[in-house]
Amino acid sequence: MKKIAYVLLMLVLVLSCKDAQKEVEKETSENAFFETPFKDYRELEELSGYEKVSDTSMWDSRNSHDRYRLLQLQKGQNSLILFYRAGLQHEEGDEISYLALDTLQVKDVGENEQITIGYCTKQGFPEGEIIALVEESDSLYVKSVIKAWRANKASEKMEVVEDLDRIDCINEFFESEDATLPLKDFS
Repeated sequence: MKKIAYVLLMLVLVLSCKDAQKEVEKETSENAFFETPFKDYRELEELSGYEKVSDTSMWDSRNSHDRYRLLQLQKGQNSLILFYRAGLQHEEGDEISYLALDTLQVKDVGENEQITIGYCTKQGFPEGEIIALVEESDSLYVKSVIKAWRANKASEKMEVVEDLDRIDCINEFFESEDATLPLKDFS
């Protein structure tokens, strides 16, 4: 009986060590993604198969050297938003490299829904930080925000925006022959 108990105990220990090793490997892989400089998102193995949908840039007014960007990628029905920062050029003429800061995966976007980055504002948040899942609209302004996130430049993380009130979005997909954007929306 003692031998069976000993064998079972050893089996449990071996299996728990394997699970712990897998967790460490997963964490190391995720860290590598966020620590790997890149010049084009297609260089990152984790993003293979994704296609660019749209992108936008944000400047940090407190530090003119820090430049943040959002990139919307699509793979099948899954959308991925990449929040990343431009690195410094080592020498004049060198290409700028980037560093991934955070990702947001939005699965199964509905038939009448769209993701918009850089076209929404919310009072108290710096311009360009809002990412929103919105209902399609046939007007210049989006009427319904379903979910929203903030690409927070201070924490360099994407955060859920709980309060959807007073999020205003311009419909980047609106098409009309005589459509123009009012200047007040960009001031």
